[in-house]
Amino acid sequence: LSSSEGLSEEQLSVRPLLIDRNVSILSLLLDYGLTLQELVSLQMQQVHFGKNMITVLHNKGTERRIMLKEEDKIRLFTYYKTIPEPVRPRYHSTDPLLVAFDFKRGTFRWVYDNDAPKALTAIAVQKMIRLEVARAQLRKGISAQHLRNTYILRCLERNMSTEEVIKRTGFLSHLSVKRYVEYANQYSHGK
Repeated sequence: LSSSEGLSEEQLSVRPLLIDRNVSILSLLLDYGLTLQELVSLQMQQVHFGKNMITVLHNKGTERRIMLKEEDKIRLFTYYKTIPEPVRPRYHSTDPLLVAFDFKRGTFRWVYDNDAPKALTAIAVQKMIRLEVARAQLRKGISAQHLRNTYILRCLERNMSTEEVIKRTGFLSHLSVKRYVEYANQYSHGK
């Protein structure tokens, strides 16, 4: 991800504005188990830089608190500060944490009708993942869902209880975790 190999000059020129955002996105999916929808729905009122915490709202109305490692919080804050102040999301607001980028103009996007930054879309995140996977010469088809699944399987590999996995992922029942447990057991016995 940090390599500049395979990037055009235009992409290289804006890379410093996007690298911390992109690494943070991958980290939130792979290291914290957010869903793609949870990720793109994050608002500034859910981000607590001072407490190293993000509050993730589930579509069923439940919420969970995610404690960020110091380095991940710093990277996310660095991305936030990279956004020019006139278009930067406002603290404690419904502004999106992840802001869309206009490559032609070389700046972050603003929605004048809403008087707020334009949220990064799920499609844009999937495209970013697809492009980074191709640049890294990994197998095609790796998606946000694959990264979250990897997080869940890593939790189970560390012998985390089903209750703890439910708490960390926002699953609503034991049944949601069951297929991951079965896969992890099958994989560990197949070694």
